[in-house]
Amino acid sequence: MRLVGVDIDATAITRIERGERRVRLNEAVALAQALQLELQELVMPDAGSLEEQLKRAVEVAQRAEVAATYWGEEARLARDRLVRIEQWMVRGKEAEDGVDQEA
Repeated sequence: MRLVGVDIDATAITRIERGERRVRLNEAVALAQALQLELQELVMPDAGSLEEQLKRAVEVAQRAEVAATYWGEEARLARDRLVRIEQWMVRGKEAEDGVDQEA
């Protein structure tokens, strides 16, 4: 079989269909051209247009930014709590030491 300048024999096609052989890039390009598809549509048929993929990528990035901001604030609050606990423990230890020295 000849696809837009690329020869692919019937056994190669059978092996590709069975998953026993990978499709070479030049074969995928030729097949996409023969089917009048963009290579991306052939390789990732559910991906949608490049514009749709970009829109989804931006949405994911925005959600990640919101999550990072939230968790960054949570981490800051946790650090603040730990500092206060540490200060409280130090004051308690100092008070304990002062009581021990007075006795």
